[in-house]
Amino acid sequence: MNSSPPLIPVPPAPLAYEMPNFAAAIAAGGTVRIVALGSSTMSGEGGIVAFPYRLEAALRDGYDNRRIDVINRGIGGEEAPKELERLQRDVIDERPSLLIWQMGTNSVWQKKEDHPPSHEQTITALREGIRRVREKGSIDIILMDPQCVPAMLTAATREATELMVAAIAEVSRQEHVNLFRRFELMKGWHDVEDIPFDRIVDPGDPDRLHDSDWATQKLTAVLRDLILARVPKPVHQKAFVVAAETIKDEAVFAEYRKAVPATLEAFGGRFIVRGGHLTSLEGKWPDPRLVIIEFPSREAAEGWYRSPAYQKIIALRLNSSVGNLVIVEGQVD
Repeated sequence: MNSSPPLIPVPPAPLAYEMPNFAAAIAAGGTVRIVALGSSTMSGEGGIVAFPYRLEAALRDGYDNRRIDVINRGIGGEEAPKELERLQRDVIDERPSLLIWQMGTNSVWQKKEDHPPSHEQTITALREGIRRVREKGSIDIILMDPQCVPAMLTAATREATELMVAAIAEVSRQEHVNLFRRFELMKGWHDVEDIPFDRIVDPGDPDRLHDSDWATQKLTAVLRDLILARVPKPVHQKAFVVAAETIKDEAVFAEYRKAVPATLEAFGGRFIVRGGHLTSLEGKWPDPRLVIIEFPSREAAEGWYRSPAYQKIIALRLNSSVGNLVIVEGQVD
């Protein structure tokens, strides 16, 4: 018996390097721009919903942020040298926090009459592209290597495919750039999980080159999970308004107490503690009344306090009690 059986499903290689620009954009909670650069994997082929559109939906769900946009800058048949020519316009000028760059397939697969770039030209363009993107200091990069499909594994293409996959991995290592190891993952599907190429390859593709709908969706889900593992979804911090009070005028304070709930609804506020018997366990507690109001965020809590509705009644509290009012953030499981 094999004491170390292969893992099924085949686990993808993790993203090895930090993505500080993308992480900062995610943490900010606003618009997050990602550019998907490459050939037909990105542009789409054969009526299959393209990878960037699927990834956009997956990341929006993963981060619970409808403002994550994946901009599709794929052009079928292109390779890294041509993509380098449009790098400024299609990537840098878009001001993304993340570039996902797929390359290597067309240099290997295209016929001589198509005049594909050589292995050396492709890798040289890749290195130059990384250099230009990094000059901006605001864009992280994930490389994506070729697909593992029959067209890349023929007697005429296998050696060149393996050299390209190895070269892209070496660039990733030397430049400390993340790499989505698509070829290795898909090879594992076929060789280890015994998934037939008929499922992995688009059934309408006579060249046996392009990913099927199933494979495209699977790759999307894997990359989403890898990105989330490297840049986790931010932990949501709620905010709490805490008031410690001593009431001086019960009649006036009763008017204030009655009016407060109507001011909370628009800001998602709710009472956690509102008065009640208070017992001091240590030290001397200065005020006998404690109120805690939960809000979905600090912005909501501050918005409530400054709102016209609350400011209209705040004088009732100030004229009928003394104490302290603070906002504190905290995680709620």
